[in-house]
Amino acid sequence: MQLEEGRARIAALEAQHVQQQQELQQLQQNKEQQQPQLGLEQSVQQQLQVQVEALQQHLAQAESHFEQQRASMAIEIEALKAEAVRAQQSQAELQEQASKEVHELRGEVASVHELRAANAKLQAEAAQLHEQAKRVRDLQAM
Repeated sequence: MQLEEGRARIAALEAQHVQQQQELQQLQQNKEQQQPQLGLEQSVQQQLQVQVEALQQHLAQAESHFEQQRASMAIEIEALKAEAVRAQQSQAELQEQASKEVHELRGEVASVHELRAANAKLQAEAAQLHEQAKRVRDLQAM
């Protein structure tokens, strides 16, 4: 009985050994199959890393260009604001000058009206004097 148990144990151990050998062979085959795949993955990973670095560099250049344009536009905006202020000041000065000229012209128009009134008065007086002179001559002629 012990002999049969021992033989059964030996047979079980041999079967287990065969199974372990088969598993070891399977693992070695898997490893051999994965080696080229690992190399390919590393190659793809390196290519991706190169692409990522190129994209990062491109992004940095784009950001730098954007910052330069933003700074340039900020300067241009400030220049336009200064020009707008100067234009407003110039417009205010022109309006003030025009207002002064309008005031002066109104004064001149008033002077012209006064001169016309004085001229009309002088013409009326001249007509009266002329009439008086005519009467005097008529009286002298009598």
